[in-house]
Amino acid sequence: LRESVDPPWAVQATKLGCLLFCSHHEMIHAGQLGLLRRLLGLGPVR
Repeated sequence: LRESVDPPWAVQATKLGCLLFCSHHEMIHAGQLGLLRRLLGLGPVR
């Protein structure tokens, strides 16, 4: 996980950094979907 990652795919310098970025990025999208559902009057996804 400490290996370096080459551009253009590298958002972070290491593989661990890339994995952490991916999880944070997915949570951003989950929040966006939750906001859209709330604005449409829908409940949360269960």
